[in-house]
Order: sequence, then structure tokens, then C-alpha cells
Amino acid sequence: MSIDTGEKNMNRTLIITAIIAVSILFGMLISIQSGIIGDMEAQNSQGEMARKRDQLYKDLSGYNTEPLNVFAKVAEMAQPSVVHISVEKKVRMRRNPFFRDDIPFFPGPAPRRQREYRQRGEGSGIIISSDGYVITNYHVVKESDSIHIHLWDKRTFEAEVKGSDEASDIALLRIVNTDDEQIEFVPVLFGDSSKVRIGEWVIAIGNPLGLENTLTVGVVSATGRSQVVPRPGVYENFIQTDAAINKGNSGGPLFNLKGEVIGMNTAIWTDSESHQGSIGLGFAIPSNMIKYVVQQLREKGTVSRGWLGVKISDVTPEIAKKLNLDTNRPDSMKGAYIPKIFKNSPAEKGGVETDDIIIEINGIKIEGASHLQSEVAMTPIGSVAEISVLRKGKKQTLRVKIGNREEAIARTDMGREPGFYGMKLRALGKEEAKRFGWDKECIQVTGVERDSIAQTAGIEPFDIIVKVGHIPVSSIADFKKELGKNSIEKGIPLVILDNKGQHAVELKKK
Repeated sequence: MSIDTGEKNMNRTLIITAIIAVSILFGMLISIQSGIIGDMEAQNSQGEMARKRDQLYKDLSGYNTEPLNVFAKVAEMAQPSVVHISVEKKVRMRRNPFFRDDIPFFPGPAPRRQREYRQRGEGSGIIISSDGYVITNYHVVKESDSIHIHLWDKRTFEAEVKGSDEASDIALLRIVNTDDEQIEFVPVLFGDSSKVRIGEWVIAIGNPLGLENTLTVGVVSATGRSQVVPRPGVYENFIQTDAAINKGNSGGPLFNLKGEVIGMNTAIWTDSESHQGSIGLGFAIPSNMIKYVVQQLREKGTVSRGWLGVKISDVTPEIAKKLNLDTNRPDSMKGAYIPKIFKNSPAEKGGVETDDIIIEINGIKIEGASHLQSEVAMTPIGSVAEISVLRKGKKQTLRVKIGNREEAIARTDMGREPGFYGMKLRALGKEEAKRFGWDKECIQVTGVERDSIAQTAGIEPFDIIVKVGHIPVSSIADFKKELGKNSIEKGIPLVILDNKGQHAVELKKK
């Protein structure tokens, strides 16, 4: 009996010892595994943020969020993906603003030498890939000598421009990882801007006036806005919002309530030249245009656009009357009117005629001229588009092979200088001129053609042209008359007024 009891006690002891040993071993394994996981998490915090972003997106997309928490969740989701951009560029400034070293024929004292200083600017940006690609507005980084990206967690990196497109005001940057660290950046998620509805809530995030990670809320006020940027050759199909957008918001994202980027904030309207703040008129580049441009910038550094070969305009009451349109229909003023077709263009070959109104392209209903321009530009070159036109009151569908706009400009007269060497002008009355610092009637530059003589001379929109040579000009007729007295080959001296004061420039053909 005692032997049996002893054996039982020994067996019990062995079992307990084994359990303790296994527990210790298991605990050691758990500890080691926890340490490994901790190290991995420390090394891959960006991966954790990406997973957190995905969970937030899932909650927002599935409407699993209390309405009062939606804005906060979008802000949390966007935080690691919105950046502050600071830029510097060298600027040469004349000490005497009325003279230029290369224009010696102005009367007065001899020009002084130019001095160089560094001009600083700032804006916002959007991380679009885990390997450090960032997008912003072209005007934020234009002609910059150095660009720095500031992340939400205060880290700062240098960046370089990988491609830019002035026509859409989009620039593609790449973060330069100077420490050769394996850093995974957290990209945003893009939405479909064609589904944006007037009245839906939107959120703008950026760095207005240097105040990083500022969030403002509003609604979509309108879509398809054009004639916002006073410059020819610009593709405008803006989303308008009353979310507060100020200087420094340029290049930042406009989110929907799912946390998807539906636009890039790029412009504002103000009530006067002296009022630079938001008055509820902000404009964003649609996400579909951004995706199209960025894909090409990543692949080849430039952007090629589709081309029809037509002149277009909105349908006005005068055009509707001329074409005997039934204006009782609610959509009678929609579409893009065709007053002219270029010879041997895709439109001519595809059967488009003058006085046609294009009302659809590939099933997309056309709202107006700028909308058609944007849709054609984003249609793949060489593809065959189905274009519906309204001709003599009847709808017809045509098949048109889309051409290449850049090639067309190169081989036609579309790229020649306009009558004012690349400038669009308008006359200002005395009262309106006072807003721009001038006390008499004058002419103002409203647009400058890309790569034109005027742009090369440094002329920009909103400049006031004061003189041609020694002669003051106060009307477009005066300006045109004085231009005719000078030779563009020898150079035409102008005095202009801008926000830096009066100074001289020269229009000269290279």
C-alpha cells in the first residue's frame, strides 16, 4: 500500500514538474515572440498607420461611424498623408525698379546692378504612394531651387520635381530619402470626382498661412467651374466649395466623407485685391483629372492630351436663337457649340460640322465648353470616341479617332504668337484701376500664353502696362498703335506695374 502511494506521489511530482517546465518554455517563447513583434512594429509604424487608415476607411464607407464623429475620423485618416511644402528660389531684384540692365535707352540715371535674394513660399501636398511620391500645385513649386516636405510628425525631407504640367497646375514630387532609411509613406485614397454632387459635405486640409494640418469643412457649391484662372491654355473643370481655403492651402486635398480625395485645392476668389482671405469661393482640381495627369507624369514626365481640332464655346441665348433651339427644354443650353473646325482634324475626318453642339462623349453628358475640353483631353490618344451632336435639332452619334494635341500644335499655326505676343488684355476704367494701384485709365494683362514672348519677358496676369517705350498708353488701341511703331526683332520696351512697383521689361523675339 505504501509502495503504491509512493509511486503515485512520484508520478504526481513528475507531472507537476513537466507542467512547470512547459509553462516556463511557453512563457519564454511568448516573450521572445512579443519582442520580435515589438521590433517589427517599431520598424514598420507606417505600415500600422496604413492598416489604421484602411480600418477607418472601412468604417466610413460602411457608415459604421456616428455622424458627429465622421469629420474627426476623416481627419485622423488623412493626418499622415497631408504634408506641408516649403520652397525657396533665387530672385534677382533691380535696385532701381524703373530700369533694367539690358534696356539702356530709358532716360534717367544709369541702372544699378541687380542683387540676389532668396524668396520663400509654402503650400500643401498629398502623399500618393508608399515610396514617397507627392503631388501639389505647379504654382507652389514653380522655378524653385529647393523644396522641403514636412510630415505631420515633424520629420522633414528634401524633395525633387519629377514632372509638372502647367496647364492643369499639377506637379509631381518625389521625397529624397537622404538617410537611406526604409520608410513607407502613407498614401491617400482617391475617389471618383464624376460622382461628386452639389450640396455634399467636403473637408479641406492643408497649411493656410503656415498653420499646419488645418481642417475646414463646407459643401460642394458647384461643379464644372471654368474661367477661374485668368490664363489661356488652362484646363478648368473645377469643383467649387465654401470650405475655407486660404494662401497655403494650394496643393492640399479636398476629401469626401468617406475619406477619399475628390480634388486638390488650387484657387480662391476674393472680393478685392486687398482682401486675400477666404470668402467662401474655393476651387479644386477634380480627382479624375489628377489621376490622369499624374499617371503620365510618373510614366514619362510630361502630359499628352487628346485633341478634336475644333473651336468651342458655351451655348449662349444668342447661339440658341441662331440655331432655333427649343429653349423650353431644361437642358437646351448645355453642350459645347462648334463655330469652327480645323482642316484635316479628327473632328473633320469624323464628320463633325460647324454649328454642331456636342452634347455627349463616350456616354458622358457635356455641360459646357470647358467640360468638353477636359473630357477630350483625358480621352486616350488614338482611341475612337463616340460623340453625340445636336445638328439641326436632331441627335446624331459620330465615331471620331482622338488626335494628339501637342503634335497638332507643332504642325499647325495654333502655336503662333497672338497679336499681343502672347498676352490677353482688357481695358480698365479709372475707378477699377485704383484697385491695382493706378490712378487713371489703363490696360491690364488678363492672361499670358505659355512659352510666348510675353511670358519670356516676365509678364504675368494682373500686370498693368503703363508705357510702350516713352509713350504712356491708356487703352488697347493706344497700345496696339505703339506696338506697330516698334520691331519685335529689335525689342519692344514696356513699363509695367505689378505688386513690386513699376519696372521695365522687353518683348523680343528670339
